[in-house]
Amino acid sequence: EALAREVDEARRREQELVARFEEREREAEALASARAAETAAAIARVETVVGECDQLRATLAALEVERTAEAIPAAPVAPPTVSPAPRTGGSAASPAAPTPDAQAGIPQVIVVDVDGSWERLGTEALPVTVVAPDGVAGRVTELSGGRVMVNLTTPRALEVLLELRAAGCSARFWGCLADATGGRALPLGLIEPAARGLDPEAVLKSLGQTATRGTRVVTVGEDVDAFVSLRQALARQGMSVSMAWNAKQAEELLPLVRPAVVVLDLDLPARDACGIAAQLGACDPPPITVLVAGSQDRAAGFAAALAEPARAHQLIPLDKLIARFLGRNEKASGAPR
Repeated sequence: EALAREVDEARRREQELVARFEEREREAEALASARAAETAAAIARVETVVGECDQLRATLAALEVERTAEAIPAAPVAPPTVSPAPRTGGSAASPAAPTPDAQAGIPQVIVVDVDGSWERLGTEALPVTVVAPDGVAGRVTELSGGRVMVNLTTPRALEVLLELRAAGCSARFWGCLADATGGRALPLGLIEPAARGLDPEAVLKSLGQTATRGTRVVTVGEDVDAFVSLRQALARQGMSVSMAWNAKQAEELLPLVRPAVVVLDLDLPARDACGIAAQLGACDPPPITVLVAGSQDRAAGFAAALAEPARAHQLIPLDKLIARFLGRNEKASGAPR
């Protein structure tokens, strides 16, 4: 009987402990839900403030333009001059005056690729020139003055971009994943190459006016030392840096942060690295992507990402790609993002 009473007492204590444990679990879940709600509300407040700041900057810029326009006096209009017609020997045709485009020189669209199908999209007013990676070395000046699109499914494409930057090329690089023969492409947005052994100062220099206080940055890569050093350098400039160490963390972080800059290490597994780059192209607007060169050429990985059936809805015809590229290129030439 005494043993039976001890067993009953032990069972009662066990039930009390289980009840306490379940109560603690419920409290922990409620606390986690409250924290998640607070975090979501804080992020929403930050997004609202950022949007208000963007609107204020746009308003200030418009006011500055109006003030500048009012301060510039109107230039006097000279009366038109009429040349007398020749009196003898028929009429000599006067040479046509050059158009403003002809005077200023029309910048061409330059595509780094090996497929010449792009050139069919060009017109007399806006020619499209294909430059193969092997032919880039002697055309740094031409590339610096043009609008440069880079098909990352082309072998050695990123290596060539690094060579161009080392040679002093100042052009903006716009990335895409394209099947020129099939006439379809996936636009990525602005890209910047970065060499392995990531140099934070070189990354800051390549970002230029984009690297301003308050810019949201996401880094994706497994090199802890390199990315921690980069985070410290960017934080010193007042930027907000979030770090993802693998593709799964990046997929969760990117829609939450909505960064203006992403630093992506292509030494991640090819499917992960190239898939993240393709995912960034679907953002509106797409972030500037700093591509850190991997130990292997990722052209085949980018081609595989382009061919995935899940990305078929992102593909657009090449002519629309060129039009979108030109529109965004002109916007990027204005005020820094």
